[in-house]
Amino acid sequence: MNRKHDTTPFTYPEGTKEAVSRPNRRFGWDWQGTLADGIACILLSTAVAFGLFAFTELEYGLWDSLGYAAIAAIAVCLCRIRWWVFPALLGAMAGGFALFHAIAGTLREAAAHAVGIGGWLLSGAYYSELYTTPFTLGLFQFLLVLLCAAAILPLIRRAVLLPVAAALTLGVVLACHLLARSDLATSLALWAAGLVILLPGFYAGRVAKSHGGADISPSRMKAVAIPGVLLALLLAMALTPEDTSHWQSRSLNNLIADIATLFRGPGSSGPWSASNFSLEALGFQAETGRLGGPVVLTDRDTLSVTSLVPVYLKGTVSDTYTGLGWENRYSDGDYRYESLLFRSGRREAFDLDRPLGGYRARGLYQSLTREIDVSIRHEVNTYTTLFTAGRPSDIRLSGSLYDTEFYFNLRSELYMYLRMPSLYGIELETRVWDWNNPEFDDTFRRLEQLALSRSDSRYDALLERYTALPDTLPDSVYDAVAALTAELDSPYDKATCIRDWLAQTATYTLNPQLPPEDADFVAYFLETGEGYCTYYASAMAVLARCAGIPSRYVQGFALERHPSGEENRYMANGRTAHAWAELYFHGIGWVEFDPLLWDVDAPLNPREELPEPEQVETPLTPEPEPEPSTEPDFPYESVVPENTLSEAAAPRSRLLPVLLAAMAVLVLLALLRLGFAWAMNSKLRAYASNRVFRKYPVPADALSYYYTDILRQLALLDLAPRPGETLSTFPGRVDRRLALEGCSLEAIAQPLTRMYFAGQAPSRSDAELARDYHQRLEHLLMERLGR
Repeated sequence: MNRKHDTTPFTYPEGTKEAVSRPNRRFGWDWQGTLADGIACILLSTAVAFGLFAFTELEYGLWDSLGYAAIAAIAVCLCRIRWWVFPALLGAMAGGFALFHAIAGTLREAAAHAVGIGGWLLSGAYYSELYTTPFTLGLFQFLLVLLCAAAILPLIRRAVLLPVAAALTLGVVLACHLLARSDLATSLALWAAGLVILLPGFYAGRVAKSHGGADISPSRMKAVAIPGVLLALLLAMALTPEDTSHWQSRSLNNLIADIATLFRGPGSSGPWSASNFSLEALGFQAETGRLGGPVVLTDRDTLSVTSLVPVYLKGTVSDTYTGLGWENRYSDGDYRYESLLFRSGRREAFDLDRPLGGYRARGLYQSLTREIDVSIRHEVNTYTTLFTAGRPSDIRLSGSLYDTEFYFNLRSELYMYLRMPSLYGIELETRVWDWNNPEFDDTFRRLEQLALSRSDSRYDALLERYTALPDTLPDSVYDAVAALTAELDSPYDKATCIRDWLAQTATYTLNPQLPPEDADFVAYFLETGEGYCTYYASAMAVLARCAGIPSRYVQGFALERHPSGEENRYMANGRTAHAWAELYFHGIGWVEFDPLLWDVDAPLNPREELPEPEQVETPLTPEPEPEPSTEPDFPYESVVPENTLSEAAAPRSRLLPVLLAAMAVLVLLALLRLGFAWAMNSKLRAYASNRVFRKYPVPADALSYYYTDILRQLALLDLAPRPGETLSTFPGRVDRRLALEGCSLEAIAQPLTRMYFAGQAPSRSDAELARDYHQRLEHLLMERLGR
């Protein structure tokens, strides 16, 4: 049988599998293809590992990760060449690890240490004096890269699976970086470099298959691409400056950030540097973590405001009363204000979709409010908070702060990630409540009745969240509210009754006694009747909750007249720092209630009542730079307040589900690959000569077995026997159509004819001839029909 070298894609020696002759094989293995696939695997594995590393607090270097990926790729390649090499390496590593811990201590201590390391890794690998060692960090990096290499290399070795490998690795890289908000450039560069190495081989294989070109070697094409890719990658890393922010597209970065926020979901925590305003920094808190106590205010001007009417400037909002003070226990998202993706969230946060009740309710609402423009300028660059008033419909940055974006959450806080520069600010178009309207109360009651007739989709959730109170709240507080509102049905009437009662019965002072440690803050205020704005605002919010009205605690600034006396100009400073409550009314939205009824012409803390300047604390002055420390710098311990550390750290704990999901995907891909390989080789296994001749030792049975499947193969090629055709006519028609080199169906049909009609038994060579014809037909079918 004449066969040309390299053009015959299959030769089945008896008892062996298919052995393909390739001109680029050396020493029995395809060294060029293995080298190219190994380097591509190193680059792709490092790119994916960088994405997974972003979920941890580990410091990982590019060269370290590439080194680990190289070791992992070599190990996986060895596993594919000799099946026992990789398990032996793993066994040696496990033995060395066990020996190391056995020397360090007892087996129980080693097991406990291993469990502790596992928990530490799955929790995000935060800095730990016990576990953050070069050994554990290196082990974690290597195992993660090894997992990536073990999944990627089998995919890229099969040209047909290259698109799957490219899409899968890119999806993992993008998903990880979007979730963790980390730098995407390095991972994308490594991913692109690995893919560029593989694409020439993929294209060469497609060309060779479509044109029958055996001289085109996919392995050689991939190997040729390696020097250019590595040189381009090294030059890019060497020539790219560290700061590339001026190269970046603002709109593209914003779109990526918006998609990341949408991908993480509304429950993700906002940045720790977001809204940083606090009355505590202005002296309104004697002890950290507890409201109350005497205060000394600062006289430093903070905001300059231009407005048609005086307004309350909202800074921060708190949702949970603890008995000692206020905090936030719910995540309300972190959204870019100008994004079109979060327009509905912006309308919800600032009540732009309220009131409900149709055009009549809208008309009443407009008569109760005023639409004004407010200009707010920061006199000091102290805050990331952007103070707002009322229900802003449009917010613009003043000046030329092109690179600054501002963000909001569903508590209606507005902020930036950086501090607002001095002499810059924002311009608001907003609508504020007109409390000077003589018919305000009657009109609001009519609006309340219209809104109650409509279904408020978010009222139930707000009612559950913003009426929660601690179990330790004394019954005396509930009794006081019950006595005040016993004969009132309208939530608005109850709210105004509570506000007026507090204003009439309590006394404003900056020197109240600090509540005892075991006393509830609001209950102590109701008992003593003395305090300043935080006392009044807390009491207003808590008493409203006792009456079944959703409420929250707000901190910000009230205003006083500008020293120049100019009309519509106001100032905000430490003396006007203020707290009040916001109450939510069904179908209407949030409405501010201030029991102190701040009057801009008669401020509560006039200048002449302040202490001498030398007695005034000035916490707004920038703090001096700390002395250099020899301890490691871990910003997560210093940036996050103590009472919010666990919440801020919560998103990082998603490493466990991400790893589990990645492992599940890898297992699924491995099963699919095994199933695919088993399905592709099942036909070859079923008709391999060693299996057929062992199953059918009689040549006549083996010949009949092969011929039966040959007829099925020919039917797939539209060459089924026609009615009336015999063993002498049908093979001739097939041979004229197919003309397979070195084989003919007539040569197979002749021993069958002699067996059926002359009783002559076929020989082993007759069955082997049928085997060769069957193999050539199978190859032809794969070329024409595909796998």
